[in-house]
Amino acid sequence: MSAKRKRRPYSKSRFGCRNCKLRRVKCDEARPQCQRCKDYGVLCNFVAGASDLQNLATGLQCRRSETANRLSLKSPLPPPLSLPVVCSDGVASFEMHAQCMARLERFRMRTLHSFSTEMMKIWQHQIPYIAFRNPYLMHTMLAVSAAHERYQHMPTSTHRTRTETHHSFHGVLLFNQKLSQPIDLSDRDPLWATAALLGIMTIASFDAATPQEAWPLRPSNPSDLEWFRLSDAKWTIWNLTNPLRPGGIFRAMAHEYAQMHFELPPVGAESIPPALAEVCNMSASSNEENNPYFVAAHVLARLQRLSDSGSADIRMVIFMCQTQPTFQNLLREKDPVALLLLSLWYVRTGSVLWWIEKRSRMENQAIRLYLERFHRGNGSIHQLLPSLPEHVT
Repeated sequence: MSAKRKRRPYSKSRFGCRNCKLRRVKCDEARPQCQRCKDYGVLCNFVAGASDLQNLATGLQCRRSETANRLSLKSPLPPPLSLPVVCSDGVASFEMHAQCMARLERFRMRTLHSFSTEMMKIWQHQIPYIAFRNPYLMHTMLAVSAAHERYQHMPTSTHRTRTETHHSFHGVLLFNQKLSQPIDLSDRDPLWATAALLGIMTIASFDAATPQEAWPLRPSNPSDLEWFRLSDAKWTIWNLTNPLRPGGIFRAMAHEYAQMHFELPPVGAESIPPALAEVCNMSASSNEENNPYFVAAHVLARLQRLSDSGSADIRMVIFMCQTQPTFQNLLREKDPVALLLLSLWYVRTGSVLWWIEKRSRMENQAIRLYLERFHRGNGSIHQLLPSLPEHVT
């Protein structure tokens, strides 16, 4: 009983791969792929050009793509990313299993179709690498990808899936924790990328199944129009991170961000349809100081003239970003003219941006029903309202 237990002889691996050294496990030094890396599902560092902890399936696909490129075979989509399978910033971490990797690939290839070509280059090829070092950004990307997947495969469903809820919860939690700490230069790009995606995720998180359950028909709630006021919070993150600073990855999009703000006339109702200008009580002397609908009506008129191509798609959100606080207050009070302007914007943007489509369809119907119920006598507003689908009563 008192005899000391003898330790089993142990020999170190002197020529093992870097993956095994990072994981602190003994490498069998088998080439070209050691058994430890095979079991863990990563491409062994013995393979030429393999990065640390690179996903096995993705790495092989990427090498097949590189071979095809050398043979001058063109592909309509960019090749899959060569990424590690662990997402970690040294404090928070989680393992990217096969479903997460597939969802990340769908985010790159499908979720971003409303972005311009220049924006897609950044979001497809640079943001994912940053996300693997910032779990809050990766969680948010996966949540948005899951929401887009639900919109495609379950068009009649409105409730978020468990995957959406899981990733959105952890994304928001870690994002808030990051904001409560000192912000380093390396944090600025992932923080702004997360803020942009949180706006999409919040608008896409729409649970009303009928117009009666949607705003403005449902009883008032403090969370009403919270998604509409997100632009104020995003401007705070913008000022904190300065995405267009020299050296930032978003600096290449400076010309597109410059188009995200319309230069509006200082006075008058020119370019606004006469019927809409009359409803908004706008005249040649109207400006944003004396008319709460001035900015919203002008922005809407500009959006109506944009084509549905290029950066015009993402510019549809200008209506949310540029409207005045007085207009937002009128929306909360369910002012009939403000509801009309929101309804017209829904019609314009719902078929362009996938994350607004469900909300625009359901709340547009609710707005129409609300105005018919409480403002039936205002004929000029009803003449401008978009038609209600026949199946809605």
